Formats: sequence, C-alpha cells, structure tokens
Amino acid sequence: MRFSLTILCFFFCLILFGQENHIAVKANLKVDNSEGLIDVEGYAENLEDIFQSDLEYLLLSLKTGKTGNLSKNSQSGKFSLSPKESKKLSTLKINIQPDEEIKLFLYIRKEKLLISKDTLVISNKKERAFNQAEAENYEMIGLVVDDVITKLGKDFYDYFYQKYSSSSLKYPFIIHVNEKPMIGISSEITIVIDDVDIFKTMTNPKQEYLEVMAQQAILAINNYAKQRALFSKRKIRF
Repeated sequence: MRFSLTILCFFFCLILFGQENHIAVKANLKVDNSEGLIDVEGYAENLEDIFQSDLEYLLLSLKTGKTGNLSKNSQSGKFSLSPKESKKLSTLKINIQPDEEIKLFLYIRKEKLLISKDTLVISNKKERAFNQAEAENYEMIGLVVDDVITKLGKDFYDYFYQKYSSSSLKYPFIIHVNEKPMIGISSEITIVIDDVDIFKTMTNPKQEYLEVMAQQAILAINNYAKQRALFSKRKIRF
C-alpha cells in the first residue's frame, strides 16, 4: 500500500512540474513596409486564463548592408500579462535599401528560459519566415548586443567584438555590452549575460588598455559559460 502511494505521489509531482513548466505565451512580430521604412512591432499573447509574471523580451534587428556590414538595433524589458491578454512590447523603425536584408528576432523568456520566439527576414521588400534550421542556428550561436554611447565605449566594443568574432567560441546566450557615463570623461563598461554582470571596467583613451580589457572580458565570458554549462548538467530534470 505504501509503495502504491509513493507511485501516485511521484506521478502527481510529475503532473505539477509539467503544468508549471508549460507556459503558453506566444511571441509575434508584426511588420509594415512603407517605401523603404520598416515599422516593426513585437507582441506577446497570453494563451491561458492565468496571470503571467516575471517575463522578459528582446526585440532585435540585424541589418546587412550592400557591402556586408552589419548594424544592430534592439529593445528589451520586463513585463507581465493578464489572462488572455495581448500586449505590444516594443517597436523598431528601420530604413532598408533594395540590396539590404534585415533579420528580425523576438525572444520571450521566463526565469532565463526561452519560452517563445518569432523570427522574420525582410529582403528586397519581401518577407519570409525563418525555416526551423535557421531559427535554431541563430538561437544557438549567441548574439552580441551593444549599448555603448561614447567614442571610448565604441572603441572598447570594436576591440571586444573583433576578438570575439575571430575566436572559435560560440555561446548559447546573448551577450550585452552596456555603457554607463560617469563623472568626467570616463564611463563604465559592463558585460551582462542572463541579467548577470560578469565583467566591469572603466574606459580609457589608451589603446593598449582597451585591448587588454577586451581580452579580459572574453576570459570572463568563457569562465561564465563553463560555470553555466556545469550548473545545467547538475540540474535535476523531471
């Protein structure tokens, strides 16, 4: 009898875990293309009759120019959804020329876990959805999103991104490079992953200093990735 009760409790726990991890929130991109000006709106829809909290979104655009140069624009934030609510999260306005291509991404996460995404490609005034292989590839590569505002911040980002892109390291998360102005001419650079500050440094006009700090940032990201992977392996999944 005790064995039967144990089995019943085990399956009851499985049901509870399954219900808790099943989060029915739908990400949706809406695009209006008017004479080369792209209006992008990111929406989230709650498909259930319960309140959804602790949600985060990232709306990201990657534009490839005629010469192959890449420009990025992003909006992110936290939000919640009432039962059956559809909410506009953010908007982007992007200019596009006939020979340019724009890739759009909308990611929705809850407690750092990806629960929904929508992706779209706009090229030569045509739109198409990502196929499954493309969507999974972009999700796994790990993007770098910069939010630097000064010349020194841009110099640091250029050194950092050059080292990052030339390495063979590929991470399954998004790397944010943020800059916060300080008193005087300096500012604070912060590398953020999963809402965790993993590296901080001050800007400096010396090129050698920025190159060294960029390399240290790469090492900090690598250490974080190893700890993150180790933690994921130790998690008990039902």
